[in-house]
Amino acid sequence: MSKIPFRIRHGLLNEKTIDDDFPEHTRNGLYNILYEFVEKGCIKGSWLSMRQEIYRCGRIKFTNQDEDFCQNDVESALYKLEWSQIYTFIERIYEKLLKARYVPGDLIELEEAQLRFQDEINTLVREDNLAYEIMDGQFIRGGHAITRKNVEKMGIVLAENRFSQARTHYNKALKFFRKNPQPDIENSVKESICALESTVEVITGKPVANDFTKYLNKLQGNAEGQIPSPIVQSVIKIFAYRGGAKGVSHGNTNGLNISIHEAELVLNLVAGYITYFIDKLNYDEVPF
Repeated sequence: MSKIPFRIRHGLLNEKTIDDDFPEHTRNGLYNILYEFVEKGCIKGSWLSMRQEIYRCGRIKFTNQDEDFCQNDVESALYKLEWSQIYTFIERIYEKLLKARYVPGDLIELEEAQLRFQDEINTLVREDNLAYEIMDGQFIRGGHAITRKNVEKMGIVLAENRFSQARTHYNKALKFFRKNPQPDIENSVKESICALESTVEVITGKPVANDFTKYLNKLQGNAEGQIPSPIVQSVIKIFAYRGGAKGVSHGNTNGLNISIHEAELVLNLVAGYITYFIDKLNYDEVPF
């Protein structure tokens, strides 16, 4: 698994997440990755096969060319393709061109080559703050840097078996958010809130899902083990958003508008609330 890049770990990404471009400097990085995998012998047909794929993705008319010129052709085409075609090209390499390498002392199976390629691509797009990342050969919307960090933390926070249902709900929310080509933002919000409900139910041992607002208000207060009123009310309002947003709960068609931005915000807020509730009410430190 690719690690979180330095600039993300230390909050050095100040620019807006890019979801409609594949910048020149990112294309430079991609070319370097392609060069590395050719050198390792993990690309079928080397630059010739990549030239065919990049021409296909860019809808460039194919002409026969001496193999010695193929590398230059790939490099040139890489800067001509539209940003979405670059993503398609990378997916095609993962699916069609990666191969195992059998060399004494350096054995690379196909699955390992795919994992290495995927990790290199994800490190690249994360470092350059692109909105998409590749998973099992297909690009999904990864969200902002903070979202990626929170998603990884949720895998740790909800790792215990007793939180399995909450983990399932949160993973569904993430899957709906990343649905390709069109995110299912309504179901993402719904499943995020369900993850929060399930977590609080496990911690309190109460059927809070029957009346979430009622049970949260009972937790409100300044005594040991209670939750300050502003925090309780903020959770209640997010819970109410699920019921008041269009298409999120019970087919509501006249409620609040919801977009990918609100869905991502809810994913992050729920991650924060879940971490807080486990840390506050579980009398056990969160493991990070």
